Amino acid sequence: MLVCMDVLPMFPLGASLLPGSPLPLQVFEPRYLAMLRDIAAGDGRFGVVLIERGFEVGGGDQRFSIGTVASVEQVSPMGDGRIGLLARGRERFEVVRWLEDDPYPRAEVRLLPTWSGMTSSPRSWRPRSASSGARSR
Repeated sequence: MLVCMDVLPMFPLGASLLPGSPLPLQVFEPRYLAMLRDIAAGDGRFGVVLIERGFEVGGGDQRFSIGTVASVEQVSPMGDGRIGLLARGRERFEVVRWLEDDPYPRAEVRLLPTWSGMTSSPRSWRPRSASSGARSR
C-alpha cells in the first residue's frame, strides 16, 4: 500500500467512478472551470467521490470518503461557457482530510491498494465455471 499523502482537486458526483472506467463530464460551474485550469497546469489528475447527501450543483453536499483518481484524456469547448471533459478512473483513494472548498473542493488523500493486493482469495468472488455445476446462458 502506498502511504504517501497527496492533495487532489475533488469533483463530488452523484455517480461513482471505478478504476478503468471512462468519465464524460460537462463542466459549467465557475469553481470547476477554475479547477480544470489548475488541473491542466498540473498533472491532469483529480479525485472523484460519490455524494452521500445533497446535490452536484451549488455545493453544501456530504461526501463519501472513498473515491477514485481520474486523469483527463480529452477536453473540448462546447459553447455557452461549457467544457466537455473525458477522464478515466485510475487508483482508488481514501480521503484523509477535506480542505476548504475555496475556490473548489480539495482533499488530502491516501491511495489504497489495488485489487490484486487484496487479501481475499479470487475464488471467493469469481463466478463458478460450467464444469462446477453453474449454468451458462
